[in-house]
Amino acid sequence: MRKVTGIKIVITILVFLCGCGDVKEGAKKEFYQSGEIKSEYTYKGGERLGKFFEFGLDGRLLMEGDIQKDVIYKIVYDYFIDGKLKGRVEFVNQMRDGITKMYYSTGTLHVEKTYRKDKLEGVLREYSPNGTLELERTYKDNKLNGSSKEYINGEIKFENFYRDDKLNGVAKEYYFTGEIKYEKSYKDDVLHGLSKEYSEAGHLLYMDTFEQGERISHKEFYDSGSIMRDTIFEDGKAVWVKEYYDQGVLMRERLIDSGRPTQINEYYENGTVLYRKFFNDNGVLIRMEKFDPHGNFLDADNRIDRR
Repeated sequence: MRKVTGIKIVITILVFLCGCGDVKEGAKKEFYQSGEIKSEYTYKGGERLGKFFEFGLDGRLLMEGDIQKDVIYKIVYDYFIDGKLKGRVEFVNQMRDGITKMYYSTGTLHVEKTYRKDKLEGVLREYSPNGTLELERTYKDNKLNGSSKEYINGEIKFENFYRDDKLNGVAKEYYFTGEIKYEKSYKDDVLHGLSKEYSEAGHLLYMDTFEQGERISHKEFYDSGSIMRDTIFEDGKAVWVKEYYDQGVLMRERLIDSGRPTQINEYYENGTVLYRKFFNDNGVLIRMEKFDPHGNFLDADNRIDRR
């Protein structure tokens, strides 16, 4: 089987743009030397106008279209070696404009997308060989704008939102059960706002706050939903850590400087202070104060190694 190349298609297009012989009106057919039809065009007033078709040596349709005065509409086809359709692309005046479809060798649709003046516009969809949706993205002026979704075995796995090719808004990841696993807020491709992680049962596990990509706080939660630990960051380093009892009462808090503790406070379950511990610049404990459950001072230990 003789393969018709893209060069032959381009040459054919150039030929009909330059006019064609002495045909003035009606249809004209061109044939290969072997006798198979090569092309069919319609002429009006000596110009190619109206429907046209181009074929390969094996009879397969390579191109079809419609020529108007200043506009040429056409569809170009591509095939696998075995003759099955591989793809079709719609053009207007030599630019992709309209629906493009690509197929697997089995005939199942692989990709479907739309162009306007050679730029992606609208929803692009990709499918698996068995026909289930794998990817869904929205474009405007050749850039990602709007919703973008990825699927595994037909179930949604990721969902993002874009503005001008950059992540903006809440990005989500899902468990295979359909429950949300992550929610992350973005602004111009950078984490900004709340980021949350959930258990498969739907319980909030962690919550982070970001400002322009810098983490400001990190929270961890009990299965009951009450807060377990709250960490405050400055310049990417933890400076204040609070830990809580399951009922939400403060259990312990640590003040940190350059990765070393400066003070640790521990509390009874009724919220009153149990211990206060103080540290030197090297992170070594130098003083500890103890209190009873009513908040009364009991004693202090100043005999701790002060190195």
